[in-house]
Amino acid sequence: VHLQNALIDFYGKINQIEMAEKIFDGMILRETSSFNSLMKAYLINHMPIKVLELFEQMKQTNFQHVGPIGFKPDLITFIAVCDACDKLGLLRSPDSVFQQFDWKKIFSISA
Repeated sequence: VHLQNALIDFYGKINQIEMAEKIFDGMILRETSSFNSLMKAYLINHMPIKVLELFEQMKQTNFQHVGPIGFKPDLITFIAVCDACDKLGLLRSPDSVFQQFDWKKIFSISA
């Protein structure tokens, strides 16, 4: 999982987002860091809508395909989503999609 995450990060940084997505899609096991790596790649490549789409996918993840470290959105996920929302101008709108997320539930420490 760690090598694949590093490759996603690498390909994102050299503007090869298709390769980053291919690696992510081919992963049998994914962890929070896997999603975070692809979100970062999307942000680097000015694709904030893709970050929000991936976040929605992340929330609906099939827990049978979770790696040994586990799955739970973390602070890095939150920052990526905030950055994407900011780039889309959603943080300044009172009726934005950003306001609709139940952040306490999504990022709660308890199961």
